[in-house]
Amino acid sequence: MKSLVSILLPVFNGGKFLEAAMDSVLAQTYENFELIVVDDCSTDGSVSIAKRLKEQDSRIKFFQNESNVGLFANYNRCLEYASGTYVKPFAQDDILAPTAVEKMLQVLEQDQTVALTSCARNIIDAEGRVTKTRCVIPQSRTLKGQEAILYNMLALTNWIGEPSTVMFRKQFSGTGFDTTLFHYGDLDMWFRVLLNGEYHFIAEPLASFRTHPGSATSKNLSGLLFALDIISMSERYAQVLRDTGVSDELYKRCVSEYAALQVDELVRNEGLTLKDVIAAARKGARIGVAGDDKETALRMMDAFVGLSFYTLRSLTHTLRELSDVQCRLGSDKEYLSRRLENMEQSTSWKLTAPIRKLLSQQ
Repeated sequence: MKSLVSILLPVFNGGKFLEAAMDSVLAQTYENFELIVVDDCSTDGSVSIAKRLKEQDSRIKFFQNESNVGLFANYNRCLEYASGTYVKPFAQDDILAPTAVEKMLQVLEQDQTVALTSCARNIIDAEGRVTKTRCVIPQSRTLKGQEAILYNMLALTNWIGEPSTVMFRKQFSGTGFDTTLFHYGDLDMWFRVLLNGEYHFIAEPLASFRTHPGSATSKNLSGLLFALDIISMSERYAQVLRDTGVSDELYKRCVSEYAALQVDELVRNEGLTLKDVIAAARKGARIGVAGDDKETALRMMDAFVGLSFYTLRSLTHTLRELSDVQCRLGSDKEYLSRRLENMEQSTSWKLTAPIRKLLSQQ
């Protein structure tokens, strides 16, 4: 019998793109899957869309949370209902190519050493237009799991891919997605799966990742939540970095500089303000929503204090380096001035004056 694939679809106010997302799943060439939809107390038309499509296809399993739990906790709810051998995370804004499940499953079935596979992806806008294609490796290939973790850490970004680009063996799902992370709970999950085997990249865009102002990714970038998570994950996987000669201090300095560049880009291109950052951070940390608690608020405060500390340390390094450069330039200028003065007074310089005059006239 063909292997069952569990496709996880956590939903929260995703009515605008939800039907297109679910339709792309139902159009898969590989048909032995279950689409697990868990609604996280949506207030738009998401529930009616999911229920209507469920009536049309028995492979859809629909559940509703009693209270809003947040994205990564909702992925875990989906995992609780999953009965497949393989797990294919998905997102309510995204689209799967018709052969996505078939081609990802083929990799995992043919090579038992591969724990997780992901693919290239198209980036689409709110209207579904492809704006670019991301293909981090030119050709399909397999990497050791530890190598994939290291390359992601050094790149300071999730090039393995968003949930819609990934499929992995359910046996390695462990405790599920870490709900203490704000933005990179998915990447941390990929890392923990990859500790159990190899990684395979498919150099074909089998998923389309939608970017728009209301997306979770946009909000998390605005709230600097990505930087908080990178610092946290650098501590979890510090040994991977140390094995390649990257110190903890150097890595956190790089994170601070990367976060600064992201902020500058958002300010310049999207008019990001401090008010926007605070609002996005509060929303990402679920502060001020039903079910928030003191622990969540304290975790967010500690994370921002940590980012501020490492950023100020990075600034100190930068200022010291600039001071050193100025000193060296000042010394070099004085040294060159003395050399030039001595040269002009030398006999050889005076003797070659006619030749220099001749050359300057040509």
